[in-house]
Amino acid sequence: MSPRTRDTPAGRLLCLVMREELDLQRIADAASSVGSSDAWIRLLDLAQERGVLLLLRRAISGISSGLPPQSILDELRSRSNAIIANNLLLVHELSRILDLLRLNGVSPLAWKGPSLAAELYASVALREFRDLDLLVRPADATRAELILESAGYRRPSSTAHTGTAAHLLQAHELQFTRNDQLVELHWAITKNAHAFPFDFDGLWERQRRVRVGRDDLPTPGVEDLFLSLCIHGTSHAWDRAIWISDIARVIQQHPELDLASILGRADRERFGRMIRVTLALATELELLTLPAPIIDDVRRDHEAVKLASALAGSLFTALGTRQTF
Repeated sequence: MSPRTRDTPAGRLLCLVMREELDLQRIADAASSVGSSDAWIRLLDLAQERGVLLLLRRAISGISSGLPPQSILDELRSRSNAIIANNLLLVHELSRILDLLRLNGVSPLAWKGPSLAAELYASVALREFRDLDLLVRPADATRAELILESAGYRRPSSTAHTGTAAHLLQAHELQFTRNDQLVELHWAITKNAHAFPFDFDGLWERQRRVRVGRDDLPTPGVEDLFLSLCIHGTSHAWDRAIWISDIARVIQQHPELDLASILGRADRERFGRMIRVTLALATELELLTLPAPIIDDVRRDHEAVKLASALAGSLFTALGTRQTF
């Protein structure tokens, strides 16, 4: 792990709380180094920015009282409860939207969001999701737009003037808002298909079902999920720590995932570095222990390791500032 990440109280603590198996003694030791209430508030802000506030709450609840101060515990509880309440609203809304789409002949897949929280974290109270992502076949995009509009959703003014057919050629997604809720409709994983080849059409043949509450939601297969999360994180420069936690959990919870085969295919299709940066980043944060052959493979790509170290170091710098906690 890079010194900038490892040698700060926030970095030590947030890396520990992202682990699937918690080491409560190490978490308590890291928490004791945070310091003042002001430092704790900055840490809460950082955890929330990076998407791991709910994991911080889970970890803190397991250590002895007195760490952090009661005022911080109250603030952490208040913020977490607000996130969980919004998660539950989005779960309900996802069911409503999926039903509407299916009733009108569209077969969407739920991507990220509630299905990811339920599968990888066993609860929608442990992983925040700020919007709903739906995958649809390109041929269904126009119809899906009309259905969402009938459900009260509207496109932002910046794209409202562009017809869906034209937008299909220019981008890979459309955003829709209703009150404070955001739905993203995707007909591709990335607009840069040449850089990151992805068998989008085959998603429906390989789909799985993931239980969310009382619903079994259609969602991408395990390898598709892994690759799509790699692409998504890469496209956003991995600026949210929760995305790296997601990657680690997919690998840990799905031992059938053949990383050697994925790397071989990625090399043939010239996106191997993306996969190696992703794996190096998860190991850099000590969220994952990979088999020795995979570790050796990743380490041979010195540029991937260097980039992962730089990304890990920047994770615990406050957004919009150069201040490291």
